[in-house]
Amino acid sequence: MNKSPATEATPTTPDSEIADRILTALSDKNLTQEALAQEIGISYSTLRRGLEQHRGDRRSFTILELGKIANTLDVSPAALLPATLTEAA
Repeated sequence: MNKSPATEATPTTPDSEIADRILTALSDKNLTQEALAQEIGISYSTLRRGLEQHRGDRRSFTILELGKIANTLDVSPAALLPATLTEAA
C-alpha cells in the first residue's frame, strides 16, 4: 500500500533528535540561533542546515561543534545525544 507524501511521517534519525534537543536547549536558555552560531564560530546558515533535518540538504554537526554547542547552552554533550546513542556506552 502506497502512502501519499502528506500522510507519511518524517522518520526520526539521530541527527534529527540532536537537532530537536539543541532547539529545546536554545529555547530553555533564551538564546537565538544567530547568537549560538556566532558563539560557536560557524555561520548561521551552517547552523540552520544542521537544525533543519527535514530538508534534503542535511548537515550533521561535528563532535567539536556539539561540544561547543553543549558548552554554550550549559548542558552536557550527552544531553544532546539521542538515548539510542548513549545506551551502548
